[in-house]
Amino acid sequence: MRLHRYFGSRADITLSERRLLLNRASSFNDPFEFVHRFIGDYTLESAVEDIRTFIPERMARELANKFDNLLSTNDATRQKPFALHEQLAKFAVDQGIRPLIDPAHCHELADKYFRLCCFSKCDVDPDAEILLWSHYANKHAGVRIEYELDSNELPLFEVNYSQERCAIDLSMAYSEDQTNEVLKLALRTKSLGWKYENEVRLIIYKEHAIKKPIPLSYRYYLQFDPGSVKSVDFGINCPPGTINQVRAILDADYPNVRMRKAVHHPDDFAIEFRPIT
Repeated sequence: MRLHRYFGSRADITLSERRLLLNRASSFNDPFEFVHRFIGDYTLESAVEDIRTFIPERMARELANKFDNLLSTNDATRQKPFALHEQLAKFAVDQGIRPLIDPAHCHELADKYFRLCCFSKCDVDPDAEILLWSHYANKHAGVRIEYELDSNELPLFEVNYSQERCAIDLSMAYSEDQTNEVLKLALRTKSLGWKYENEVRLIIYKEHAIKKPIPLSYRYYLQFDPGSVKSVDFGINCPPGTINQVRAILDADYPNVRMRKAVHHPDDFAIEFRPIT
């Protein structure tokens, strides 16, 4: 599968280190990322399982503090693992309500399990191409790398564009594997407004990624074969210094990679590419 990835920065580091940075869903520019919805009616069994899965302990305490009738148990009972979740589940079933999930908690859940890397298909419309360079390549001052990636070897998923958010059925008690599949579905479902991006996502379980320590945190990466890089394009506003820096890496380590410089189309609102030799 031929895919483009746009870089506002770090294209040189990506090529020299031969690894893709994997990001948190909470770091993306769309505040609706992973904000799912609920359908179906609770049974007590499914309510307990789903609330344990989808509501962190911190949020369970915040919700429990809103309902006086959930605070009647003694301290010893409340020390029992998931005691608050079980009380919330019973309350939800008795009252026939669904939990209200804050977007921040949706992001917290996604960040707990997954890391992502986003690409666009190579055959986007010319108008969309201009937007992609504007939004993801530092206003056309960045770099675009074309990869050839094997969807049989890597967990690549085409993004589904929908009017409605991804639904989690509260009437089902999911196993951990089923739950993770539902979460991955939510991670690759976006609003119709983003359809022009023609996006494909690499979705990795966090524990399967390369963890590189940095001050106060960790960054996660996926190593790639240099043979997977097929072309590198420089934006219309890409400065000569960036071009020379990336070109030096390509000349040394990627001798067969095509290089091009984007220029304005002479008449249309479109981009043309000229080979760099």
